[in-house]
Amino acid sequence: MFSNSFTIRLIIFLLLINIFCYSQKYTIVEVDSLNHKLVGNGKIESAVDVNLKALKYFKSESNKEGIASVLIHMASIMSNYNKYQESNGYLDQAKKELGGINNPLLEAKLLTVYGINNSLVGLYKQGNQTFDKVIKLTKKISDQKEKDDLLYYSYGWKWYNFETLNEVDSLYSMQSKSMKLSPRPLVSLKIADRFLMQNKHLDSAEYYLNKAVILNKKNDIYIKATTLLKFGDLYALKNENEKALSYYLKSLEISKKVKVFRDIRSVYLEISNVYTAMNNPKKAKEYQELYTALDEEIKRNDKKTLQNIVDKLIQEKENEEKEKKNKLYIFIALILTAFSLIFYFVRKNYLKKQKESTEIIEEKVLETDTLKRKLDTSFDKLVKLARNRDPFFLKSFKKLYPEFYDKLISINPDLTDNEIKLCAYLKLKLNTKEITQYENITARTIETKKYRLKKKLGLTSEENLIKWLSEL
Repeated sequence: MFSNSFTIRLIIFLLLINIFCYSQKYTIVEVDSLNHKLVGNGKIESAVDVNLKALKYFKSESNKEGIASVLIHMASIMSNYNKYQESNGYLDQAKKELGGINNPLLEAKLLTVYGINNSLVGLYKQGNQTFDKVIKLTKKISDQKEKDDLLYYSYGWKWYNFETLNEVDSLYSMQSKSMKLSPRPLVSLKIADRFLMQNKHLDSAEYYLNKAVILNKKNDIYIKATTLLKFGDLYALKNENEKALSYYLKSLEISKKVKVFRDIRSVYLEISNVYTAMNNPKKAKEYQELYTALDEEIKRNDKKTLQNIVDKLIQEKENEEKEKKNKLYIFIALILTAFSLIFYFVRKNYLKKQKESTEIIEEKVLETDTLKRKLDTSFDKLVKLARNRDPFFLKSFKKLYPEFYDKLISINPDLTDNEIKLCAYLKLKLNTKEITQYENITARTIETKKYRLKKKLGLTSEENLIKWLSEL
């Protein structure tokens, strides 16, 4: 048998290992603050890293509320990238963690993301019903700031849903409720934007833009850039193009400074439109080209960022498996050291644990495969767009198959949108009957289009167009 001093040293060593592994500590408030800061600045990958580390810590502490909070943040990130199934998956996990726990704040945050997901997939009425539950829960929340934030999101999204449903009276009701909360510049900007989109009551639009300037007491640089952009829209509608250009350029300067590339992209397009109105085709073309280049880069980066996030999640699952195996081996080593006289029972337990570990690994591998399959729902959505003759079909196809589109254009830059759309249909394995239904043309017309397309792509009459496109 080992001496008492050796046993004590071994226990201390294992405790030090445990302390080292979980030296990074988190609180729910800290995780909330980090997520708001990182996501607000567009640092999505950093936010995911923080959430994964916090999730590991909260699990080690068996902190169900902490676990639920992190899962809700992950759900929100997935929602931002249009991965609503994955987002709802995280929300379902968070809901299980909160089972039996009375925490109105976390429950309201959970329902808020559910409501946003419903709204973004077109379930506007269901979204509003969910936000009604959030509004009811806010009555139980004592923190006024948290309460106001949840009401702000609920009223804002109900406003969006009623606007989409063209329920004008309800829309204005949400607008009124939003304005009764602590004044926020974004509310004023949203009201102004509504007037600008309708191209009416431009004086009212200008009033709310000026109000947004006044409310931006913290001189939030993002609010300032957006306000300048909307002032540019206002003067563009008034045909005061020089003034509009001045505001757009100021907005562009700020957006470039803080590297908000989506805002930069929007401003490029508006500047191009203003130069067109000013009969300056050279400048209009210059900014149109800048817009196009940045638009393509943003789409590529979005795809890359999303893939990085998915890779990290998969890697995290694999790391969890390694960690479980390591803990199992340490446990076995301790059992063998402390209870060497009952080796037979320890070995029996070891084999049992090994079997359980293998089953867990197989289960996690299956979950990983399921995650990958879920991320491929974009293909089904694309076919649905084609079936519905949605005008955004071609744009969505280019986003999903950027390499295919780039190769196609490099072969013949003179391909028309209709020809590219035909290539897209064939790439998606749609048959002639389906294409005739979607395009409302005859099968003979399709064959004629295929023949002309082969000639423009430099294919011989013997080559199979569908096979060639599928291998491109």
